[in-house]
Amino acid sequence: MDLSRSKRNRERRYYETDTKEILASAVSDEAVSVLFADSDETNEYEPCTTDGVQPIVNDEDANSLPADDTSDGNLHFSDNDSEISTDLEGGCCNLDQQSFKHLFQGCQGIFSERQQMALRDEIADWAAQHRVTRDAGNDILKLLNTIFPMLPKDMRTLLHTSVSVTVVQKVGGDYIYFGLLKSLVANKLLDPTTPCISIQLNVDGVPLYSSSAEGFWPILMSVNGSNPVAVCLYYGDGKPTDVTDFLADFVEEYTQLSQGFEHEGTTYSFVADSFICDAPARAFVKCTVSHNGIDACERCCARGKWKSGRVCFDDFTADLRTDQDFAQQRYDDSHQTGVSPLAAIFPCVSGFPLDYMHLVCLGVMRRIVKFWKTEKTSCGRLSHRQQSQISGLLEQLHGQMPSEFARQPRSLAKSDRWKATEWRQFVLYTGMVVLKNVLPLCYFHNFMCLCVAISILLDDDDETRMHYLYFAQQLLVSFVKDAKRLYGETFVTYNVHSLIHLADDCRNFGKSLNSLSAFPYENYLGQLKRLVRNKTNPIAQVARRLSERHDLVGRKELKMKIATNHRDGVVLLKSGEIGFVESRNGDVLTMRMVPKQRFVSAFSTPIDSLCLGIGKVQKSCLADMPVRRQRMTDVAKKLVCLSLEGQTSFTLIPVHHQ
Repeated sequence: MDLSRSKRNRERRYYETDTKEILASAVSDEAVSVLFADSDETNEYEPCTTDGVQPIVNDEDANSLPADDTSDGNLHFSDNDSEISTDLEGGCCNLDQQSFKHLFQGCQGIFSERQQMALRDEIADWAAQHRVTRDAGNDILKLLNTIFPMLPKDMRTLLHTSVSVTVVQKVGGDYIYFGLLKSLVANKLLDPTTPCISIQLNVDGVPLYSSSAEGFWPILMSVNGSNPVAVCLYYGDGKPTDVTDFLADFVEEYTQLSQGFEHEGTTYSFVADSFICDAPARAFVKCTVSHNGIDACERCCARGKWKSGRVCFDDFTADLRTDQDFAQQRYDDSHQTGVSPLAAIFPCVSGFPLDYMHLVCLGVMRRIVKFWKTEKTSCGRLSHRQQSQISGLLEQLHGQMPSEFARQPRSLAKSDRWKATEWRQFVLYTGMVVLKNVLPLCYFHNFMCLCVAISILLDDDDETRMHYLYFAQQLLVSFVKDAKRLYGETFVTYNVHSLIHLADDCRNFGKSLNSLSAFPYENYLGQLKRLVRNKTNPIAQVARRLSERHDLVGRKELKMKIATNHRDGVVLLKSGEIGFVESRNGDVLTMRMVPKQRFVSAFSTPIDSLCLGIGKVQKSCLADMPVRRQRMTDVAKKLVCLSLEGQTSFTLIPVHHQ
């Protein structure tokens, strides 16, 4: 069989497998087995009957290729021949046309009208979610249309793809405004049972090509905790040239909706909760100096000083900025560079939380590691032996992080290529394990101040977080002051200085940093990039793909995978108890329960680890622990279970991030 034929057969089997899964969600297993009786899962074709009709099988040709090598993996009707050929992995089978029609006509009666419509929606969701190309989708629709005439023959009809996309030339590039209300309605985000709509907004840029400055600058919106949706999309060479024109449509519509609106008999209130942006984007939409400016701090009036080619901060008692002073342009001589179009409708100081993804993970933590590895003038530089030791310990933890983690630990030597999720992993989980007994004690204590403070601010338990909130703020101030002494005055740049204001966001919004993070928006920006299939009019391509994905938008679904290994089988119950899962039968978990006295502290400085739910369990004690059955609904969260070679205990850390 030639390579082209092999490729077509592989594609057919791939799409047929997905089609089986879609059909299985709407009908019984018996119905699916009728449709796919000649599945590739068996080497021998077993004929099936429907309505008393026996398909005709040509045994002589069962293992031979058809004479006409034009098969594309689909079913073909021939005007001159009463046979229909279907490629199989082991050859082909032939059914006469009458038997074929009887086969599928018999299957149609299995599906009710409601099930057929559900099947149509399932196929549409599958095609949009997996970015199935139009040609591949059309081939599947042609195959299924013989069985289900209600299915269209073109993917654009199935997905309701927008035919016309209005793209205007604006602010130096291509611009599309989808609209706040239209996005709410199209993505089915209006719930009559929740008439109070609180939106979170994000503005950021994402380069489209690695060799070009061209990229997208969208305005994204999240409604009452939903997945992000696009409100506006800009495509050009760099960021928009004028922020006032860029935000004009949004500001106008938001001003109208904030007074309340009615939809299908329900009156909704509408308010923007926060803007989640990185430092350059915040400076752009707020019209303030860049993050490397002398007056860059967005929360206080501290002024930086130039030291060794960078702006450093050493003032911890400067006056705080206020929303009122910002709106009245009282910082225009230093901090503000112009009039922000948002100042009249939104608090531009307290309404812009400091995103910990960029501030802590990609900012402070990466800067610390840089000083450990390369900053020769800093007394914090680690020896080659220490760096190798940390790298080796990180590699030992590879494969121990739960399945919810996108990446496993990598060597410190590869930290230049670490992603934000890897930096978060190091701050919250692996750092406290691999740095102990390797870093000098004063540097380890400094790192633990950052680790504990961020863990507290990420805690989703409001009572626990608020109880330790002031302590977390004091830890961050202590971290910044000690870091200046340990790493030198040039260490305290904009990101490090801003840590002293991070706890204020949790206090002002009454939320954990998980709810004020750019992680979901960065993920969505990555999805936008993948919607571009070629370089011809990228903004129109994305607009059409977004029109196909409306039904996929909804509330965030947090899936918890529970297994019987230490990677995915250590859980914290709602009762506060810890269990090691040994077996699972449906919704029932059989687990070894950890007695309270067996769960001991992992560290005592700057706070007893047990206060944060972090502790150690001796491996030898597991066999003696009592066994109990619990339901999946009793599980509150998973625990990260880490152990290095030679250690006699497991370190258990609650999963704080989302």
